[in-house]
Amino acid sequence: MSKNKILNVMNKTLEKLNDKQIYKIKQKNIFKKKYCPVCNKKKFKKISYVKVYNFIVNQTVVCLYCANIFRQISPRNKWFEACWKKIESKDPKEISTKLEKLRKKRYQFYLQNLKKIGKFKKILDIGSAFGTGINVFRKEGYETHCVEPEINRYKVLKKKKFRSFNTTIEELKTNNKYDLILMSHSLEHCEDINKSIKIVNSLLKNNKSLLYVEVPDADKCIDFYDNFYLPHRNNFNRDNLIYFFEKHSFEIIEIKSMLF
Repeated sequence: MSKNKILNVMNKTLEKLNDKQIYKIKQKNIFKKKYCPVCNKKKFKKISYVKVYNFIVNQTVVCLYCANIFRQISPRNKWFEACWKKIESKDPKEISTKLEKLRKKRYQFYLQNLKKIGKFKKILDIGSAFGTGINVFRKEGYETHCVEPEINRYKVLKKKKFRSFNTTIEELKTNNKYDLILMSHSLEHCEDINKSIKIVNSLLKNNKSLLYVEVPDADKCIDFYDNFYLPHRNNFNRDNLIYFFEKHSFEIIEIKSMLF
């Protein structure tokens, strides 16, 4: 790809972010994975990298065994948390009405279909954003708890009186157990997907409890823009997602590809 096309992609990325802050980064803010987080193999092919201050801050590779597309090099969670603190607002608001309508539509679909699979009362929603989605469950009388690491979104959740944890799933500490855990477009953001899913598993009440996961499909949704998108650390396909959950002893009830 030519230099002009690359710059065009980067400019579009910045336009989408609509953020003119400068976020300084140092090498100590970066982590590097030695193994594929899905299959634990060590053979990759480099797809792209982003270099700042003469060191790589974001490198995307594809695993040659399971085809997981992941960030071999990426900023740590602590760096993101420092950036979110930098843009903390006294009175934060929802960013996009259009996006919140989509969240509501998604969660209405989740509720309708999950009720057919199992019974649940207490729900944990990981990556709740502004709470528009999980509010669908709360309105139906379910006890709802939220995990949201971004400070402004967490403040909106508190304003809406959700029981919320301002942390990443990797750092979540609670004695609560849940009948249903939702991970709607959050697993791909995790710095350590193996640690995250072990914590999630420990929070399920019993072997009848449900975990619902929704992630972008790498075979259909990943484009060149994604290589510059820091928050996505993993891009799964159907086969390696199944392998990942079976590796962690989950029984898969159903898996399907959908387009919202």
